[in-house]
Parts: sequence; structure tokens; C-alpha cells
Amino acid sequence: MTCTIKKGSHYCSGWSLGLLHTGTTIMAHNVVFDGNCLILPGDDTCDHDINKLFGWSYGMHQTNSIRIGWRSERGSIHLFAYMYMNGTRVTKSIGWVPVGTSVPVTAYHDTLLGEVVFIVGGFTIGAGSTVRIPWTGCAPCMGYNLRPYFGGNCSAPANMTIKLD
Repeated sequence: MTCTIKKGSHYCSGWSLGLLHTGTTIMAHNVVFDGNCLILPGDDTCDHDINKLFGWSYGMHQTNSIRIGWRSERGSIHLFAYMYMNGTRVTKSIGWVPVGTSVPVTAYHDTLLGEVVFIVGGFTIGAGSTVRIPWTGCAPCMGYNLRPYFGGNCSAPANMTIKLD
């Protein structure tokens, strides 16, 4: 599916919150960012915001959720682990990906180990970047899938297209 966040908007056109689920624990997509995703709002309070790519909530998303975040940095897309655990936001760098290139991106809640695993570039050892963060939020429960979102503070400075296959 292709998502376009129109200039001046936060959400993909035609999309808002995603479908309800009853306990998602993994989400994976091959992701391609277009060149307009490198354009920054040009405001210091906005240029360091982490935009959201995909993920899911357990209940309300600003209480317990697991997402992949992104922002433009140094001519590439910087990907982040972006979570809320019991109302506290946690972010951690995963790595950088170029625009125009399909990259596999996965978020996985390993309930047995009590951690969330973020993988960019594939599952094989040495194939990409992996980040593990202990999960202290609630157990998997009903929530909703989270779609691409631009912001924080500012809306998209240009039409931005992201492909999620």
C-alpha cells in the first residue's frame, strides 16, 4: 500500500487510525520513502520530531504502544524504536536507510523474553540493525493498528509518499 501525507497534514490521505486488533505482537513491512521525506519543516521545534511509520497500541497509543519512528537526518531517513510504556515515551535509534530503496522493517513484542525487538534490514545475523528494549507495559490486549503520521509539532512541509508492502 502507498501512503501519501499531503503538505500541511499529519495523516495519510484517506487513513486515520487503523483496524482494531485483539493482541498484535508483530508487524513487518518492506518500506520505501520518497525523496520528499527528506524535506524538513525548517523550524527547530519540529525538525527533531520523530514521525511515525507503523505500529500498534495496547489500549490507547499514548499509554502503551509499539511503533517504528522516523525523521530526516543527514540526507537519509533515521529510524527509531518509538514506544509508550505505561504512559512514558521511550525512543532509541535503530539506524539509517536511504530514500528510494526497499528495506524490511520489523517490530516484534517477544512476550516470553519480555522485550520488544526492532529489526531493520532482515532477520539473518549481520544483515541489518537490531535493537532490543525491555517491555514494562501491559500484556498484549485489544488495541488498534497505527498508521503513518507526520509530526509531533508540525505538519508535513511537502507531499510525502511512503510505500508499505
